[in-house]
Amino acid sequence: MDSAGCRRPVLGKERIMAIPMPIVQDIRRLDRQGLSRAQIARRLHVDRGTVAKYADMEDCAEDATDDGIDAMGNPSAGTIVYAGPLEDGLTDERLSDLFGMPIEVQHTHGRWSAYAV
Repeated sequence: MDSAGCRRPVLGKERIMAIPMPIVQDIRRLDRQGLSRAQIARRLHVDRGTVAKYADMEDCAEDATDDGIDAMGNPSAGTIVYAGPLEDGLTDERLSDLFGMPIEVQHTHGRWSAYAV
C-alpha cells in the first residue's frame, strides 16, 4: 500500500516498462464498460497481463469538491486552473500557490521541469 492507503502492484524482478497514462485510463474505462481483458488487450495493443494489472488496481482518486479541488488540495483531473501563454502559466509562484508548497520551474532547451524545493 502507498501512503494514501491504496493497493499498488508489487514490482519484482520483472521488466518495468512505463505505460502512458492515457492507455491506463483507457484500460480502466473499457474494463468498467464490461469488455473482456482479451478484447481490451487487442483493442489497445497491450499485453493481457498489463490489462489485468491496471484493471485490478483500486481507484485512489479522491472525489473533487465543487471548486475542482480534491481532498488533498490538488486540482482534480480535467480542472482548468490557467488559460494563457505557457511561459506565463508555468511559473514558480503560480505552481507553488497551486500546490501549496515551494516549486521551482525550469525551462531549458525547450523542455520544462518542475521541482519541489
